Amino acid sequence: MAIYQTDFLGEGYLGLFGFATDKYCLISQRLSENQIDKIEKHLGVETIQTPIFNFSLSGIMSAGNSHAVLLPYLVEDNELARIKKRVKAAIVPDKFTALGNLIAINDHGGVISDVFSPRAKSIIDDTLGFKTVQGKIGESSEVGAVCVATNKGFVVTPDASDSEVKHLEEIFGVPGGRASANMGSKLVGVCIIANSNGFIISEETTPIEIEYINEALGFL
Repeated sequence: MAIYQTDFLGEGYLGLFGFATDKYCLISQRLSENQIDKIEKHLGVETIQTPIFNFSLSGIMSAGNSHAVLLPYLVEDNELARIKKRVKAAIVPDKFTALGNLIAINDHGGVISDVFSPRAKSIIDDTLGFKTVQGKIGESSEVGAVCVATNKGFVVTPDASDSEVKHLEEIFGVPGGRASANMGSKLVGVCIIANSNGFIISEETTPIEIEYINEALGFL
């Protein structure tokens, strides 16, 4: 397990810039070469460096697991082609662009926001190869903003109830737990980039928060 504490372009909400799986890490093209090297070293995967709709906050605009990337309808053709060179990708047709805030998945299962249409859910499920669960977490429709899942564990907002944590364990097929990040932020999905090998967290995150995140992600 490896922990990399850093900030991206002066920002501590690292999940805005990308997400990681056990096969790749999709990340903003604006990060330095040194940061990209450290991301690949600590997560043990190669990066896909790309904007989404020419927007550098690639993590908030996309979601994915080891098998596929889900992208908003605004994605540019060249960006889609760049991603498809490495992994399967599909466009979610609903008029939502912040897919990273609305989807929490690993390779075994996922939760998607209750705002998605039946058509969008069908495309998401077909792309991922399993049926996702549609709903809220901790009374929030932004399920991807309040939860980050890997194939080893998951971190969810402190607002999640005991029954929700248990349900998420059934959905993701791994144990998990509650934690905050960035010195008290409940938006852990926006704060953390993680896979089964390690995680990246901001320098603002406290040692106690890191301990809870470590445990939730299955590294302790």
